[in-house]
Amino acid sequence: MSQTFSLMSSQPSPFPSAKSPAEIDPQKALSALGNSLRWEIFQMLADGSSLHASEVANRFYRDFDGISKHLRILRAAGILKSRRATDKRVEKYYIPAEFRRIPGQIELGFCVLRVPTAKPDQAPEPKPQIRKEAPVIDEFEDEEEEPIEGFGAMLVKTASRGSI
Repeated sequence: MSQTFSLMSSQPSPFPSAKSPAEIDPQKALSALGNSLRWEIFQMLADGSSLHASEVANRFYRDFDGISKHLRILRAAGILKSRRATDKRVEKYYIPAEFRRIPGQIELGFCVLRVPTAKPDQAPEPKPQIRKEAPVIDEFEDEEEEPIEGFGAMLVKTASRGSI
C-alpha cells in the first residue's frame, strides 16, 4: 500500500488513497487546480453534486465553451469524472465519492485538500412514490357565447377562461 501525504503536514495519511499516485499526476492535478476559476468549480462540486457545463456556466455567468474546456482540463487531470445523463446528450461532471470519504477533505492520493463544502456520499433515502391524479377539465361545457371579432379578442376571451 502506498503512503499518501497531506499538504498540511508531513505525516502519512491514515486513510488509503482512492487512486494510487501513479494514476493521478500531481503536476497535472495541481496545475489544473492552480487556475482560480477551476478551483472555484472544484469547490462547488466538492459537496457531491454532479453538474453539466451549462449549469456551471450559469452559476459563474460565463460562456458554455469556456466552462466546458475548464471541466475537461479537470477531468484530464483525474480530479473530476464525468458520466452521460439519461438522455445521452448531456455530460455531467462530479468529484468521485472515493475522493470525498471524509467531510471537509478531498483525498487525491498524493495530497489531501481541505474544502469545507466537501461531503461524503450518503445512502439516499427512498422517496415515496406519490401518484397524482390529473385534473379532469371539461372543455365542452354548454355555454352561450357571443362571437368575438379578431385574434386579440380571442386571446382575451381565452385568458379569462384560464387556458393561457
